[in-house]
Amino acid sequence: MTAHSRPDHTMLARLRRKLAEAAGGDGAGLPAHLGFVTCVSRHRIRNVVLPQPTAVFVLSGEKILHDEDASHTARVGQMLCIPALWRVTVENVPSGNSGRYLALCLSYTPEMLARAALACPQPPCPRRPDPEDIIQHAEPILLQSVEHLLDLCLACPGDTGPSCLALETTLRLLGRRTESRDLLLANRSSSKERLSLQIMAEPDRAWTAQESARRMGLSERGLRRALEAEGTSLRELLRDIRLNLALGLLQQGLLSVGEVALRTGYESPSRFSSRFRERFGVSPRDILHFRGELGEDLAGTGQCVV
Repeated sequence: MTAHSRPDHTMLARLRRKLAEAAGGDGAGLPAHLGFVTCVSRHRIRNVVLPQPTAVFVLSGEKILHDEDASHTARVGQMLCIPALWRVTVENVPSGNSGRYLALCLSYTPEMLARAALACPQPPCPRRPDPEDIIQHAEPILLQSVEHLLDLCLACPGDTGPSCLALETTLRLLGRRTESRDLLLANRSSSKERLSLQIMAEPDRAWTAQESARRMGLSERGLRRALEAEGTSLRELLRDIRLNLALGLLQQGLLSVGEVALRTGYESPSRFSSRFRERFGVSPRDILHFRGELGEDLAGTGQCVV
């Protein structure tokens, strides 16, 4: 199917309803690898960097990604396959019918990616990842696998094992049935990506060059050189990971600005807010203001809400 195929509004309505049920209205019922973004006003967020490869299913409205070279628009019934550490400007656009935007976000762990890469081998003549492959049509079998994932979240609350297996199934389907394999399953062995995953696991830790190098099995000088060769530094990675995790927490709407600041390594909420606005072009309170309530009639009339 092409990226322009007509969406299945009946299936999308079921996914919106089940997402709201699984999340418990506020997102607290979802396991860590599932997330959602919902809003009621159009807004733009600069310099967004996702620490892990992520598939975003647009259930209502539109999501637009702007990078240095082009813009990529995913409409209802489409999905975005976003590689890790890709810096973009994100624009969320509510539906003209429902007045809401809603997207389901699936992030994948390094272990899932490694197993999927083995299960979905490269073609004989592999090609370089193409930015045009970011937007994909969510064909029926993919949407069915996502619905199964939400069903397991509902059936096994508090037990992430079944949902993790279902999540990995969605990744394998993406690798086999879309053109996005190389975007999601690229080799994740760079120092930048390995260190990013460690920081993401403990964003509130007082990370030092000595501790970071020790965990990577390198000297401080070796780590610094490795990161410089990849165009970054420990300080830049800390800022990127912490602020983007903070953005995700605020979009869930479960914590106050002060709580988000502490969880992402900022002792001062005012300093956190300043750094956040400088990075994304909006304040933490703006993110809370943009957000719609997940439990508010998302099934509606079958219109999309991503």
